[in-house]
Amino acid sequence: MIKVEISMRGELYTQELKEGATGRDLKNKFNLPALYYLGGRQLDSELRLKDGDKIEIVFVFGGG
Repeated sequence: MIKVEISMRGELYTQELKEGATGRDLKNKFNLPALYYLGGRQLDSELRLKDGDKIEIVFVFGGG
């Protein structure tokens, strides 16, 4: 298992994921209308996450 740190709405969380988890796995786990950032860049869905990665989740709300 790996642990990634997640910053969301001003709160910090720790999320455990299976070894070899990708950005897509994290996005599917949360299933939120949001943008996911790693190191100031948008998280690539195919990128393998590493223990200790720091992810920022920014909610996206549409309107019309």
